[in-house]
Amino acid sequence: MALNLREIVAISGRSGLYRVVSPARNGILVESLDESKARTLVPAQQQVSSLADISIYTTTEEGTVALADVLQAIRRAHGPQVDLSAKADPQALVTFIRQVVPDYDVDRVYLSDVKKLVTWYNILGPHLPAEEEAAAPAAEASSKEETAPAAPKKKSKSKAADTPASTDEMSTCGAVPPQEPDSSDEKPVVA
Repeated sequence: MALNLREIVAISGRSGLYRVVSPARNGILVESLDESKARTLVPAQQQVSSLADISIYTTTEEGTVALADVLQAIRRAHGPQVDLSAKADPQALVTFIRQVVPDYDVDRVYLSDVKKLVTWYNILGPHLPAEEEAAAPAAEASSKEETAPAAPKKKSKSKAADTPASTDEMSTCGAVPPQEPDSSDEKPVVA
């Protein structure tokens, strides 16, 4: 099962990750990604963050790296599961983040963020596609866009809409008679 990170959310004050099932009148209906698959209504007042919108601060020119890219880097380095847990030694967690994101911003990425990243990856890792699987659909989509013929432009239904109402710069619909242009070369007298 390939994951769309836009559908996966983290909820403030709750551990774990959730998949958005549907919007509800007073919030959203979510399903936990653990074995229980429990569904819960999250009120609209609660802070919900889509994983697609989360980034990690870096010292590069861009300033951040998307969580999706970090998850793929972890997948390349560690496979579908990380041997660490959120309760691991702080030095082991720092070594882990340096291996995955070498240019992460030490001042703005806290140890709690790294713990959260490890926990999230251990939940999502088995569901993430391998690098080759993730690249294949993207390559197919781009090749379809290149080979697809351009869609024909829609023609307007009435020609009246395409023709101007008058050849004048501004039409008054006959309410004000048109003025004849002054053909005299005389300059107006200013008193």
